Amino acid sequence: MQNKTSPFRRKIETLYHRLKFAEVVSLAYPKVKANPTDHELVTLLGRAFMELGSHQNAIVCFQQNLANNFESADTFCDLGDALKANKQLEDAMACYNRAIQVDPHHYRSFMQLGFLVAQFNRHDLAI
Repeated sequence: MQNKTSPFRRKIETLYHRLKFAEVVSLAYPKVKANPTDHELVTLLGRAFMELGSHQNAIVCFQQNLANNFESADTFCDLGDALKANKQLEDAMACYNRAIQVDPHHYRSFMQLGFLVAQFNRHDLAI
C-alpha cells in the first residue's frame, strides 16, 4: 500500500490540483484495480471521474470505499454528489443524511441536503 508521501501519490495529487483529470484517471485507474483498498487513491479517482462528467464511474469508486469499510462523512457526501449528478436524488439525500450521522458538523452535506430539500419543495424535511 502506498503512503501519502510516495512520489506516485504526489504526482496524482499535483495533476488533480492542476485540473488534469483525464491524466489522473489514466494513472490512478490501474493502481486502484491492483489495490482497491487504497481509499485515498480511490477517492481521488472518483473525484476525477466526477470532474470529467463520468458520474457512474464516480459512484462505483465511492461505493467501493464504502464496501471496504471506509465510512467517512466525506465518502458519503462524495457519493451523494455523484448520485445527485446522476439524477438519483432520493439516493443522494440518503447519502447526505448518512454523512451527517457520521459527522454532525459536516457542512458540505448540510448544504447539499438543503439544496435537495428545496428542490423537492420538502421544507418539512429541513433541518
